[in-house]
Amino acid sequence: MSKRIIYILIIFSILGIGLFILINNTKYTSFDELYLDQINEESTIQKIDITIDSNLDSRTTSIEDESIIAHILSDLSSIELKEENETIDNHTHRVSITTTNQLEDRLFSTEVINLKMNHQFFNQYRIVSETHHLATINSLVERDDIEWDTRPN
Repeated sequence: MSKRIIYILIIFSILGIGLFILINNTKYTSFDELYLDQINEESTIQKIDITIDSNLDSRTTSIEDESIIAHILSDLSSIELKEENETIDNHTHRVSITTTNQLEDRLFSTEVINLKMNHQFFNQYRIVSETHHLATINSLVERDDIEWDTRPN
């Protein structure tokens, strides 16, 4: 083989590896990157609805306490994620965050962000960081001041 063909093969190999790395890295994100437009310092979080499913029952509550909301969002903000190509349907926790953002003077937008998660997955993403993203949510089950609506499964 001539040196020219070897150089062309090397260049195409390097480009192929670079393209693979670029495509693979675009699958990584974080909670903050995904929801920065809806949840930011300007946002008002009106409430967080939580549902926890187990083999025995399904528990639902609504949180409006700003301190608890801040703890939940802090837990979630630590999540690093990798997009998965498969559907994940064994989520144990469902969280709906109701936010309001000001678009213009006297013009507001209210959205509900629906999240499904367990210890390993967050919506269609695999959790790749060591987190305790469910710590605050799970601790609410034991609190006497939080009312849960419980239904058998």
